[in-house]
Amino acid sequence: MRSRLRQPLVAAMFGIGIGYYSFNEPLRRLAAAQQGEEATLAAQARQQQAQEQAQEQERRQQEQQRKSWRQRREEEEERQRQQGQGG
Repeated sequence: MRSRLRQPLVAAMFGIGIGYYSFNEPLRRLAAAQQGEEATLAAQARQQQAQEQAQEQERRQQEQQRKSWRQRREEEEERQRQQGQGG
């Protein structure tokens, strides 16, 4: 009796294994593809954010340079006015 059941049991186990693999493998690949897409999107978002931060920092630096140039010019004009009035 045991030898008669052994073959069907082994076949059933193989069938379960093959069925599990054939059902699970496409799902695993789909999940891996989704994770890859999410990672790509996250990397793009980080890159976009870094680029925006760099542009903002550059804009601030340019604004600061304009302010300091304007301030130096105004100070120089004030000195010239004072020298003109004093002289």
